[in-house]
Amino acid sequence: MRQRLIIPSAIFMLLLAACSPSSLPAPTSEAQVVAQQPSDTPIPTEVSPTYTPAPEPTEAAATPAPAVSEAEGPADTPAPPATPEVVACDGMLTPAQAEGPYYTPDTPEQANLVEAGMGGTPLLVTGRVLNQACEPIPGAKLDFWQTDDSGEYDNVGYRMRGHQFTDENGIYALETILPGVYPGRPPHIHVKVNAPGGPILTTQIYFEGQPGNESDGLVQPSLIVPLTDAADGGKAAIFNFVLVSEQAAPLLQEYPVPSGSRPHDVAPAPDGSIWYTAQGSGELGRLDPVTGETRHTALGPGSAPHGVIVGPDGAPWITDGGLNAIVRVDPTTEEVQIFPLPSGSGYANLNTATFDQSGVLWFTGQSGVYGRLDPAVGQVEVFEAPRGRGPYGISTTPDGMVYYASLAGSHIARVDLESGAVTVLEPPTPGQGARRVWPDSLGRVWVSEWNGGQVALYDPATDEWREWRLPGDNPMPYAVYVDEQDMVWLSDFGANALVRFDPQQESFEAYTLPSPTANVRQILGRAGEVWAGESGTDKLVVIRTR
Repeated sequence: MRQRLIIPSAIFMLLLAACSPSSLPAPTSEAQVVAQQPSDTPIPTEVSPTYTPAPEPTEAAATPAPAVSEAEGPADTPAPPATPEVVACDGMLTPAQAEGPYYTPDTPEQANLVEAGMGGTPLLVTGRVLNQACEPIPGAKLDFWQTDDSGEYDNVGYRMRGHQFTDENGIYALETILPGVYPGRPPHIHVKVNAPGGPILTTQIYFEGQPGNESDGLVQPSLIVPLTDAADGGKAAIFNFVLVSEQAAPLLQEYPVPSGSRPHDVAPAPDGSIWYTAQGSGELGRLDPVTGETRHTALGPGSAPHGVIVGPDGAPWITDGGLNAIVRVDPTTEEVQIFPLPSGSGYANLNTATFDQSGVLWFTGQSGVYGRLDPAVGQVEVFEAPRGRGPYGISTTPDGMVYYASLAGSHIARVDLESGAVTVLEPPTPGQGARRVWPDSLGRVWVSEWNGGQVALYDPATDEWREWRLPGDNPMPYAVYVDEQDMVWLSDFGANALVRFDPQQESFEAYTLPSPTANVRQILGRAGEVWAGESGTDKLVVIRTR
């Protein structure tokens, strides 16, 4: 049975006033933005994607978890005291954050996580769940989990875990304690929020003035809330969640880039622009999605850039097969800094890169090597792959492990970050052509199997594999990427489409690209956006999912 959420009138009136949609400016639509572009700027092509329903996967679905009855809530408790400050709704969607490794489903329904004898500073978090028009969403579910005062998660029971539902005014109230410091992270509260029938937003709440906020790469300013003193000697905070109340149909949009660019990889930048490697012209490109304008930076004679990622320093880092070097471009001055591979290491055919949690860049080379660069000292180190040719895609999991895929070797490999040695991990299908890898929020590794026409999942916790064949007669999955909602995206050369795989439903949705032979070789994104380069058409493409 659901608990009744009792909110004192003072809190209710403050929240209602602060979140009134009438006090907010009307948002500018995407159509309005396009209309404001200069007349000599190519207008990006925007189309509704072609939706292709896919047949059910041939593999039997996993056995559903047994139903769990909702916990009987405790009797209504006295309402908490009102807090002195209210955060106004600005209509901006709440950013998504990684789920992390300690989420537990089927939590009890409880708005008070404090148990008798529990230490820590009492904390009351209140607010509303709203849509982008700042209208309340009643019946929205909020599932909270956090550490206790000592920074420990309860991974056996449900201590410091619980879910609740907003009332008819979209209001929630969480009684808890200020989270302790988990090693390497500032104090934070995890939460999954979803409107009835809507997609799940997974995010985290941080607190102003806490240690680690500035150094933690996940913290976003809009997720930091001020703490105020409460009458009971504890703390209070107010946070509004803004989300879409229904799953919006993805919107696909193409952007032309200069002819001959042959964009290979893309990387969203912190300022909203999109970096891309112009492999055909030996340059790094930058797209402004608002205006459609592009700017190119030459990387040097003989350059043939393959991969690009944004580093912890906010700069684009490029794996350049033509230069046989790692390249950094200053995002402000456009200064190009080149880190050549050691003399005698030979031609690596450099492919992609990833940063580990220590700020070291790891890279792959299809000629049969992988390596690392410590930007702090500028030293490049190259290792021979244990099975020769093939290292291609590479990525870092939330717990800091680095994995790469070997296309020619048909395996993935886990890298020991200290020694550089690797452990080879083989998917069930022989000769499947593992091309790229990407982790989900649970640290599981997804693999695009180019030769096998499949997407594979490796779970390091159990050392188990699963594979699913993509829809169509001749699937050719090249790239793989997992978005903030743990949806798996693949590029399918055979169908000329971007394909979304829902791991929970074990179902595929294919979105046909409007330009023929787009040849999407890599996918990367940010919250609500999935970006790719169309190397065959000199365009970038984005699917906006919310």
